[in-house]
Amino acid sequence: SRVFSILALSLYAQAALAQTSVLAFSPEGAVKGVRQVTARFSNQMVAFGDPRAPDPFSVDCSEKGKGRWIDGATWSYDFERDVPGAVACSFRLRSEARDLAGQPLGGQGVFAFHTGGPSVVRSLPGEGSTQLDEQQVFLLALDAPATTASIERHAWCRAGGINEKIGVRVLAGEERARMLALRKDFVDRNRTVVALQCRRTLPAATDMALVWGKGIAAPNGIAIDTDQELAYRTRPDFHLTLR
Repeated sequence: SRVFSILALSLYAQAALAQTSVLAFSPEGAVKGVRQVTARFSNQMVAFGDPRAPDPFSVDCSEKGKGRWIDGATWSYDFERDVPGAVACSFRLRSEARDLAGQPLGGQGVFAFHTGGPSVVRSLPGEGSTQLDEQQVFLLALDAPATTASIERHAWCRAGGINEKIGVRVLAGEERARMLALRKDFVDRNRTVVALQCRRTLPAATDMALVWGKGIAAPNGIAIDTDQELAYRTRPDFHLTLR
């Protein structure tokens, strides 16, 4: 009957609401500098302080870590280090996971985050330098490797007096090796270093920017989604005055 159907739906809805689920999971989406993941459940999952309680999630991530229960309803996954750029991690509720009352879980079952595409974390010359050479080579320390093809497609230089984007070229082979050897102190402090140069001579005494553009990607395809600009100024023309 109609009344019976309504009652059955009501009871089903109440049961669904009572079913233990993940109330909050953090982080999700694109985020940098992740060291810990936390999940909070709507009901008690384990006896407080039980170190033998199993992890409720299976973890798919290239970075190593370890799960633990903070309290009866809150679980965390602690990474061994800050997760570098261009890493994607997913957390899937185990099918055998049960709450403290022995009931299966409901609600969303898969959660994920990624640390975004390769970003510039430091540069040489440092941002703000006013003594750039007209054919300056830039060394960029990245938080993840980036493909040469995506850099040359999406990175560019902007300079006063030039009304167009100036492409870049990525140094390779012996040319790159010579440049890195000259700046060994910078290279030794950074894991991933790219050397590049604007594809045309820069005008003297002008503001310029190196744009690390949206779309630059790691080998696994994870790309940055916003432009990153490094501002500089080129040095003045050389003048010799005889008195």
